[in-house]
Amino acid sequence: MKKFMTVLLICLALVSTLAASGTEESEKNENSISFICSAGGSGRSFEGGLNRFIAANEGKVDVSIDMIALASLPDQLMTQFVSGTAFYDAIAVNSVWQASMVNFLLPLNEYIGRDNLDIDALYGAQMDAITYDGNVIGLPVRTGTDVLYYRTDMLAEAGLEVPHDIQSLLEAARAMTKGPEDNRDVYGFAFMAQDPFFCTNALADLLYPEGIYFLNEEMTAPCEDLLTEEATEVFAVLLQMYKENLMPNPMSWTYDDSIVAFQEDRLAMTFDDFMRAPTVESEDSGSRGLLGYASYQPEPSGSNAPRARGGWWILSIDKNSQNPDLAWEFIKYMCSYETQEYMANEWSNGPSILSLLDDETFNSVNKAAKAAYENYFVLGVRDPISIVAREELATAIQETMHDLFLERIVPEEVGPAMYEKFENILSRY
Repeated sequence: MKKFMTVLLICLALVSTLAASGTEESEKNENSISFICSAGGSGRSFEGGLNRFIAANEGKVDVSIDMIALASLPDQLMTQFVSGTAFYDAIAVNSVWQASMVNFLLPLNEYIGRDNLDIDALYGAQMDAITYDGNVIGLPVRTGTDVLYYRTDMLAEAGLEVPHDIQSLLEAARAMTKGPEDNRDVYGFAFMAQDPFFCTNALADLLYPEGIYFLNEEMTAPCEDLLTEEATEVFAVLLQMYKENLMPNPMSWTYDDSIVAFQEDRLAMTFDDFMRAPTVESEDSGSRGLLGYASYQPEPSGSNAPRARGGWWILSIDKNSQNPDLAWEFIKYMCSYETQEYMANEWSNGPSILSLLDDETFNSVNKAAKAAYENYFVLGVRDPISIVAREELATAIQETMHDLFLERIVPEEVGPAMYEKFENILSRY
């Protein structure tokens, strides 16, 4: 992998100190911009595009890049916004927290119009999710959606079709689980409830394709479908899988455990982001060439349109940036068709140009791309909770699921418990 050109910037704590003392930030060179993004998968996937932009503008543009842990990024950005000191001109914003940052981001409409950028043709319906009161607050740079990962050989050995609803998922998990109950060799399914964020995503993978959401379409109130028998059936199956030891302990299962378990032939099936498929099927993986990927599409039972769990990163500009024009050129470059194609094929980026999901070259690089294409163009995708109250709501979901697995509540009580917690949380916003 090419060496990543990273220039560490001064800590934001210094920015806050300077702002609090009334010291003005020195004027930035008009040919310099600073960029901050996550050091996780998104940062690694941006690497190729960043290198190309830096090389193409060598001697003309000074680019400073800071990559920090995902968990620290929203706090770092909010510190910058509140201080009013745009230490970073271009910033990576996740769909999970974009609603809390809208008022601090520069509307891009003027730039889009000036450059005749056909954003609808490039990014499709994604633009609806990042447009507030008619203002486009960023351009999509990375997308993700969860698909069903399954071992084709184990499913064939069991004589079963790819699971298409919650009961066939249970049947497949039972058939593919191997070894004694107290020491499984292979788990049929895996569910994450160790962390509020991933627990929310994992549950959305099962509920949203049914048309059962956590919140209503406008994300202003709890979804009535949480109170239905169909929602209860999902909770009951998850509890049954846990009681039969068809899955590892969901309360301690992490985001990376599934990858390792697939690579070590210890897991038959789970939901995960389609962009992790090349990692799961690395050269030394025991599952290499044996995995299949599917868009999970049960018969809708809820009152909402069926959706797949999806999320995105956008690149935005701080309203207080001293070099917004240069920051725009950087964002436009990173989100262009050519750069998105390059980052998808060479750097494992989930392309924001969704037509690339059906591209022959990208399909050979990422075997889960076709399932992701179905998610976007058949089901459509939805971030589970893209509002300011996301963290509290996700914690409520995780706590309720722990209560279920610990049998403090029965499946029939899970939906109503979530519904009540959501009402209490939303009343404070």
